[in-house]
Amino acid sequence: MCLRKIVMIDTIKLTCDIEKLPSQIRFTENQKGVIKSIFNPTKEQESTGKYFPRITFIKQPVRGGLRQHVQIEFSIPKLLHGNNFSEVCDADFDNIVEALRYVIWQLDIGWRPERPLEEFRVTRVDYSKNIIFNDGTTVAQIIKLLNTSSISKAIDISNGEFRNGGQILHLHTGRRDIAFYDKISDLKRSKISEKRSEEKDNRCQLGLLDSLQKKSKLAVLRYEIRLK
Repeated sequence: MCLRKIVMIDTIKLTCDIEKLPSQIRFTENQKGVIKSIFNPTKEQESTGKYFPRITFIKQPVRGGLRQHVQIEFSIPKLLHGNNFSEVCDADFDNIVEALRYVIWQLDIGWRPERPLEEFRVTRVDYSKNIIFNDGTTVAQIIKLLNTSSISKAIDISNGEFRNGGQILHLHTGRRDIAFYDKISDLKRSKISEKRSEEKDNRCQLGLLDSLQKKSKLAVLRYEIRLK
C-alpha cells in the first residue's frame, strides 16, 4: 500500500552495531559511562541547501566489554525531495536507500556502513501528514476546534499545551507525542531563527516559502505522531 494514502513516515532513526570507528572521531563523556560522537553537517555543507542526516557513534559499556554502534537519524522526504511537503511511499524505498548511501559519502567523515543499510534496525519513527486547506480555513481555527474537543476520551493524555499564540498544539501520552501546527507559519519562524520553530532542519526547504505565501487561501496543518 502506498504510504501517501495513510499517515506518512517522516523522521526515522536507524541503528547498527559496528566494529570499526572513524579514525578522526572525538568522543564526549555522557551519563553512566556511555560516550558519543555526533556528526552534524558543516557550515559549508549547510550553505549548499542540501539536506544531511545526523550520525552518532556510541560506545556503551555492556557485560564483558564495550558495545559500539552507530545511529543515523534523518527525515526521509527531506533526504529524497529536499522538503517534507512532498510525501513518500513504499515504491520510493530503493531510492531512499541509495540517497542515504550517497549523502553519507558526501559527509566525508571517514566511515562507510559495514552492513547494507536495509539491515539496520529501526529504533525510532515519526509519522506525519500535511493536511491542505484551500478554502480560507486557517490552522488556528482547526487548533481551536481541537482544543474544545474531547480528545482525552480517545487517548490517554498526560499533558497538553498550546504555544505560539495557539498555532501549535502538543499532546503528550505515555508512549507518544502528538503535535498539530501551522506548517507555513513554522517555516516563517524558522527563517528568522530555527530555535523559534517547531520543526528543525528547515534550511533545505526555505526556498518554498515565497511561493507558498503567494497563495492567500492556502493553509497547511501539520500533524505529527512521534513514537518514544
